[in-house]
Amino acid sequence: MDLEKLIYVIVGAIIGFALSLAKDWLMESKKNKIKRAIYRNERLEELYVLVGNWSNKLLGNSLSLLSVMHNKIHYNDYYDIVMDSSQERTYDFNRLEMILNIYAPELKDIYHNVIQARGNLNDIEGKHKQSYTRGNMDGRAFVNDYIKAQDTFENEIKILQENIAKLCV
Repeated sequence: MDLEKLIYVIVGAIIGFALSLAKDWLMESKKNKIKRAIYRNERLEELYVLVGNWSNKLLGNSLSLLSVMHNKIHYNDYYDIVMDSSQERTYDFNRLEMILNIYAPELKDIYHNVIQARGNLNDIEGKHKQSYTRGNMDGRAFVNDYIKAQDTFENEIKILQENIAKLCV
């Protein structure tokens, strides 16, 4: 009988030990999952801010370009404004894309729409610049399309930021 009791005690101890290890593993796994979620949320919050800062800078430069189109300032003045504002860069475009690719790849299509909208702005700016360098200082023919492109860019940024916010839970 004593041997039988000893076997029960040993088996009970082994089962208790195994259950304790399993509990510890599950708890640690849960803690790591929570830590990863917190870290991902921090990166997504940073992405939200980077997107906002990039958008603000780009739209601020766009407003200055509208002054060129309205012949209120010269292109050289516009370049000076852009150069001065680039000294105060509050975003890192490479970091923005890195965070997007690593922590929010599900937003790539929405981000692609933002990049397309930015491309439309750049296309209109390029056409205006060509016209300007050919001596046509009056860029009012480009204003309506440029403002529409700005609005589209701004809306696409808003959609992107809304979707980033949805991922932060």
